[in-house]
Amino acid sequence: MRKARGPDGKYIYKNGKPVMERDPARYGKGKRWRLRYIGPDGKEDNESFERKADAENRKIQVEADLLKGTFIDPDAGKVTFQKFAEEVVENRTLDVSTRETMRSRLAGHVYPHIGGRELGQLAKRPSMIQALVRKLESAGLAPTYIETIMRHVGTVFAVAVADEVVAKNPVQSSAVVLPESTRKKIVPWTAGQVHGMREALPARFGAMVDAGAGLGLRQGEILGFSPDDVDQLHEVVTVQRQIKVLRGKLFFSAPKGNKTRQMPLPASVKRALDDHATTFPPVTVTLPWRSPDGEPHTARLYFSMPGNAYGGAIHKDRINESWHDALEEVGIVPPLQERLLIAAGASPEEAKQIIGIIESESRPRSLPAYVSRMPDSHVTAVLARIRSGEDVAALSIQQDLPPEALKRPRAESRGAAYREHGMHAMRHYFASLLLTEGENPKAVAEWLGHTDGGVLLLKTYAHLMPKSEQRMRTLVDRALERPADQDHGPLTARERGAGA
Repeated sequence: MRKARGPDGKYIYKNGKPVMERDPARYGKGKRWRLRYIGPDGKEDNESFERKADAENRKIQVEADLLKGTFIDPDAGKVTFQKFAEEVVENRTLDVSTRETMRSRLAGHVYPHIGGRELGQLAKRPSMIQALVRKLESAGLAPTYIETIMRHVGTVFAVAVADEVVAKNPVQSSAVVLPESTRKKIVPWTAGQVHGMREALPARFGAMVDAGAGLGLRQGEILGFSPDDVDQLHEVVTVQRQIKVLRGKLFFSAPKGNKTRQMPLPASVKRALDDHATTFPPVTVTLPWRSPDGEPHTARLYFSMPGNAYGGAIHKDRINESWHDALEEVGIVPPLQERLLIAAGASPEEAKQIIGIIESESRPRSLPAYVSRMPDSHVTAVLARIRSGEDVAALSIQQDLPPEALKRPRAESRGAAYREHGMHAMRHYFASLLLTEGENPKAVAEWLGHTDGGVLLLKTYAHLMPKSEQRMRTLVDRALERPADQDHGPLTARERGAGA
């Protein structure tokens, strides 16, 4: 409605009040139909529609949802994804490092794309979630990492569904397809490589190999392993502690999943631990519990470095450094300088030849650093001379490479290339050893600390288990095999009776 005007353009008044008339520009337009209803909380709510038919259809839907108990307040989903996700991360029951990791992944990879979108809008449009997946792919993230990130996104929407903020979880929609990840088959170490690592590590760390390969402990669990966790009488180990790192600070925490576990103690592992404790007596260490700001917790540790900045506890970076050196010494992983040259186009043999030339000429303090600073063009030139048949002994790396030609070191991460053979490889060895000998997968899963009854174990190590066909043949043959001195099969009851 609007104030009426006369022919002269002035407002018309009657009894001192303006006369109202329909506004032809607005009449019959806008959200003129209103639906009122009582929500699950007992309060009246309303929604407006432009068409009567839309209001009637919404009325039918609201009544059905209220009857089924699935009604969702349309205003509830107007909260942004980032605001709701931050509340989920803060309130969810997680250990402090897992919470920090989840928060970091969402902030780095999800919020920039959908953080400002409303939950209700995202829940109704799975295509927007698929667009997020595509952007993560374009950023060069690995399929397994994208799967992890989307698991966090799915958790946020799962909480939103439980809180009746949205009606459905769009991550579970068939329209959202994650990139396929090709899981590399685990190739466990040989016994010789395990023994080699024990010998190559510093003496203070050698028994870590026995704890990892003989008990299947994770790295943090090895670092937090205590003589008090070993029941010498019953030959049982209780895994109840690990050392974690957050923002450079060490603290004790329960094992992964906050679940302690017990496992048999093999005699060989017991001897290795006893010998280690004789040479390097356990050290009492006090660290915070569950978080860097937690209450103090004290434990005697098998593995320690007395007098360091952490009260004797070992930082994982310290053991990783020694671990990588041992991998190279044993030959499990090529030295970093060889890998850099191979990446520049050299074959493994050519890489060794170039390194030999460098060592004979200058003996640099750090071969990886020196090789990393060599321009690719110079490596290519040296390779061309080697491949032309030129005498390697007569070649000079430095002669044609003045110091000013050396570039800045490449941003090369040694840990990324060596991750496949990190301390987790000992758990792979432990699991594969037991499974190939026919041990019960459920028992192995429990000893490893898995809580899924062996599902992940079978998914990871199924290719290492004995083939069912061969096991069936072996078991039946063993059961039905006749003694060497028996010419005929076993007598039936009737035949035995006749013979009597």
